[in-house]
Amino acid sequence: MVQRPAILHIVGAKGSGKTALILKLLKHLAEKGYRAAALRHSPHHHDVNMPGSDTSLFAQQSPCGSGLICKEETALFLPAGLYEEKIEQVQRIFSSCHILLIEGGIRQEGEKIEVVGRGEKMRCINDSHLRAVVSPDPIAQGLPWFVPEETEALGVFIEERYLLPALSAAIIAGGKSSRLGRNKALLKISGKPAVQWVAEAVSGVVPDLFMVTNTCL
Repeated sequence: MVQRPAILHIVGAKGSGKTALILKLLKHLAEKGYRAAALRHSPHHHDVNMPGSDTSLFAQQSPCGSGLICKEETALFLPAGLYEEKIEQVQRIFSSCHILLIEGGIRQEGEKIEVVGRGEKMRCINDSHLRAVVSPDPIAQGLPWFVPEETEALGVFIEERYLLPALSAAIIAGGKSSRLGRNKALLKISGKPAVQWVAEAVSGVVPDLFMVTNTCL
């Protein structure tokens, strides 16, 4: 079974200190013996695979993508439309890592730690995926709060939640639904399948969530 590294978004306004925090966390996690990688998320279009280049021409003819192997590094250009597809790709590529820290992705549904500068307001205050706040001001409102200098304490929080999972949960969604006559897990409630409501509620409590089903959901 291929290991799937944990995904954690470090989000916040421009200039809030996201990059500096990630650099500290990478160093801290490495000293603890964990393998961590960092990725930059951008909502904009970038011509990374330059039009007209060999790799761009290769990509036009191959649905699998293309790549560039250099002397000291390798770059991959993989087609992916949905954000979930991109996350699956990087999890496969970085399968030897324990955790991936993604700078940005504030509008995505992954778990987040928000970095808030002094005097600034939180942007993820109503985000159910927000797990902690890093700020010189005590504005966490019921969430774990760390000041930017508390790298050790934040590292322990990340380690306990994402790297040393003590508790997991399983959603049992494999019944016959004989009384209802259709799959209960896919029954829409306020526009979302019932199983999605359960998954979103439980994912905020446990780091590992599994689903047991007898059909493809």
